[in-house]
Amino acid sequence: MFGNFEKRSELILLLLFFLLLNSGCSNSRGEIEICMVADTDRNGQVNFDLDRLGADTWTQERGAVFLNNCDSDQGTGKPDWADTNVNGEEDLKDLALIKVRKIHRLLPESRISISVDEASRQRVRLFLKNSDGNFESLDLNEKGNIDAGHLRNSDLELRIEANSFADAEWDGETLVKIIFELPDGIINENTVCLKVAPFLLLSNLQRGKTLYVRAFPGRNDAFIQQLKRIVPQAGAELFIVPEGEPYRPHDIWLQDAMEIGYTEKPGQRMNVVLQANRERSLDNFPLKGLLEPDYGWIRVGSYRQSYARGRGGNGWLDWYGNLEVTPPLPGFPYGRICYGFNPQGPPDASLNPEIVAMLEAQKLQTPAIRLDTGWLLIKHVDEMISFLPSKNPERPFSVVIVSPESMISLLKKWKAQGYGETSVLKRFQSDTTVAFLLNDEKLVQHNIHLQHDRIEPNIALMKSELKLSEEDFIRIPALFSEEGSSLFPNMVNSAVLNDYMLIADPDGPVINGVDLLQEEVKRLLSGVPVRTVFLDDTQYHKWSGNVHCATNIRREALSQAWFKK
Repeated sequence: MFGNFEKRSELILLLLFFLLLNSGCSNSRGEIEICMVADTDRNGQVNFDLDRLGADTWTQERGAVFLNNCDSDQGTGKPDWADTNVNGEEDLKDLALIKVRKIHRLLPESRISISVDEASRQRVRLFLKNSDGNFESLDLNEKGNIDAGHLRNSDLELRIEANSFADAEWDGETLVKIIFELPDGIINENTVCLKVAPFLLLSNLQRGKTLYVRAFPGRNDAFIQQLKRIVPQAGAELFIVPEGEPYRPHDIWLQDAMEIGYTEKPGQRMNVVLQANRERSLDNFPLKGLLEPDYGWIRVGSYRQSYARGRGGNGWLDWYGNLEVTPPLPGFPYGRICYGFNPQGPPDASLNPEIVAMLEAQKLQTPAIRLDTGWLLIKHVDEMISFLPSKNPERPFSVVIVSPESMISLLKKWKAQGYGETSVLKRFQSDTTVAFLLNDEKLVQHNIHLQHDRIEPNIALMKSELKLSEEDFIRIPALFSEEGSSLFPNMVNSAVLNDYMLIADPDGPVINGVDLLQEEVKRLLSGVPVRTVFLDDTQYHKWSGNVHCATNIRREALSQAWFKK
């Protein structure tokens, strides 16, 4: 029957017309009444012909996307979703567009109502563009009736935003329904399905744009001065959170106060900072210091005193040094989340389950990997592992991991070379030597136990879950007290900033002006495409933290959009 068509385009037009007549855009009389579409094909535009097919379902291939509108485009100090306004042209870009085709047959008594599914009613807001060109918020708790006159001369324009990401109670999918009722009772309705864009974490391999650190005059001056020199060389900006109010002087752990990720829909992307639940003054920095246009803020979960108060035991488990993500790897193009737990503690002795549930609900960086950090004093996963780029394109990254066994071997080697009485840790203890550490049989046996009974099972788990082999691990010398603190400044607890790896100065034995422990780490990292820089983090180490704990980095998003194949 199609033999008379000479051009393929004519066939396509006919098929489109056939689909139109048989879609939800027509009523029972075969007359086109109403048609609602969103950006179903995810090309950044809304087109009635291209976006109509499959608009009422959401799959990985098709379906519209909208944002948790959690930035602040007019600097109000609150996320944009917190008010009932469209906050200017920049805010409008954060709202997903829904269009309704004008009605071909309109009677004065016609009624239009718009609604969303019950699960989404408290999570989303719809705006209607009125005849004056302004946007008015629709009350989704009511019927949402609209004056049919809005459609008399033009298409109807709606905008939608969310006030949260998907979580354990909401899958992030929203059904928007429009009903057109004629006076004689004939009803024509359309539904579009949209999904809120996920919150995604970023790994060390993503390019760093801003490094954050807190000023602590008299305590971290040397550390700050080194960063002032190195960070610009790395092609990033240094943001120093100043001393004084509103943050208490001893609140210096920026890695623990926040986790920076991002979210995106077609044509729009923003960083998003997740605030910690520690009840510390620095926890307010994400809201007070970072919320701005295209820099969103969220807070998820509640304060758990036993796991967030600090001061011993499991009191640091909810701090965000205990939350990391691997770089992309085969089968997991956005990486996989890792966090620590204490298997010898109560059943909930891990990162806050509310946080984990929210991250799991994003679905793209899960299932999360739980690692045993119960043997550490602070019990954070960033004390045990970090991720570095690899020169081998077939092996996407390297894992640096603490290795007490390697440190013990080094100490034995140095003693055999005649350096047994050489001082180590001079910045912290005046009487510690290589031989002194080796002669502490209890310390040595404790670290051997840690290596074989706690660390090796973690390595085996990562090999299994991430499909890694031994060659993907770089074992960095480390030594731990029975309480779980790192005796030497922890070099795994490092910050990776573009081509630089910022590492704690380990304060090893110095022979002829050369720190032998630094040289060993340089050798171990020689196959990794980063430049190692050792920083003076003396004050941080005294308080059981190191370079990663002291800093935080805003990074560029992944180049591969999550909503594309």
